[in-house]
Amino acid sequence: MALLELTAYCFDVLSYYLDVVANECFLPTAKDRESVLLLCKLIGYRLRPATASSVLVRCSLPQEQDRDVIIAAGTEFYSNKRVVFECLQDILIPKGEKEVLVYLTQGTTVRDTFESTGEPFQEFKLTQAPLIEGSVKVEVDGIEWEQIDSLIGATGVDTNWSLSTDLDDYGYIKFGDGVSGCIPPPGATIVCTYRVGGGVQGNIPIGDIDMQVNGELAGVEPRDQVQVSVYNIERGSGGEERETIEHAKYWAPKSVVANGRA
Repeated sequence: MALLELTAYCFDVLSYYLDVVANECFLPTAKDRESVLLLCKLIGYRLRPATASSVLVRCSLPQEQDRDVIIAAGTEFYSNKRVVFECLQDILIPKGEKEVLVYLTQGTTVRDTFESTGEPFQEFKLTQAPLIEGSVKVEVDGIEWEQIDSLIGATGVDTNWSLSTDLDDYGYIKFGDGVSGCIPPPGATIVCTYRVGGGVQGNIPIGDIDMQVNGELAGVEPRDQVQVSVYNIERGSGGEERETIEHAKYWAPKSVVANGRA
């Protein structure tokens, strides 16, 4: 009886595992995010990573300056809870003015460099996560290549690349095979610029950014520095978490049914 009970127990456990594996093979019953990612990939549906919020801030000087004051692009700003924001372009406070209103974007800019092997279907994993939706830029030997949803629609001379993400929101850059998408030449330098962060953490309240940064006085070298006070006068908005598997399970089949038609 003990041997029979032990055998029955083992078969019961194996039956459970078989049922779980079977359920993960179908989109309506899958519960694991990785399974949903792979199933959606088969039908050309990519789960959306997190999106970054933006916030309006006031940059003010203690007094007017006789030269333009510049805050360099990429300067980081921090909320009280250490949420990172960046200015994606230079912030300019014109001479004779004490303040200017600009938008900051949540997240941190990262730059990865790879070398092409010249092989078809090269794929490179970005080094940091979570990737922010719509932030990736790829240059091959200094020339920007264009992102497309699928390399199937590209020809052998089209300088395109496609993007996918994994379970932990790391990004993967993929190139073509010379038939569907051009192959980067052997030894070519591939530079990927992207941003990490995103999510609802960037939807900060008014006054959550209240700090000072260094601005530079334009027109002379070396540039003199001046303190600039930064304060967000509006709430952060637009930050959303990555797409849930429930949302993907609902919309992925509908995207196939519509197939891009009205």
